[in-house]
Amino acid sequence: MMPRYCYHCEECDQSYELVHSMSERPSQCTLCDSVDSLTKIPTLFSVDTGTVKDSSTAKQRVDEFIHTAKQELKQHRDDLSKKEYEG
Repeated sequence: MMPRYCYHCEECDQSYELVHSMSERPSQCTLCDSVDSLTKIPTLFSVDTGTVKDSSTAKQRVDEFIHTAKQELKQHRDDLSKKEYEG
């Protein structure tokens, strides 16, 4: 079971979904191949259920999602605070 994430490329101005593990951080746009131009778009949790069976419980998956979401929000907040001081 892999989460689905939405990304926006600043280079080609396109948005699209990627399915990857929570620990993975893609840096290259799959549409225009530009590097370091992706921004993750905050979305509701969605999962590609596929045919692979996951032995984790629903509680474990929710806890992992909450933990990851908190980390992403903190990183986003930190990035925004740096931009305020750069401008």
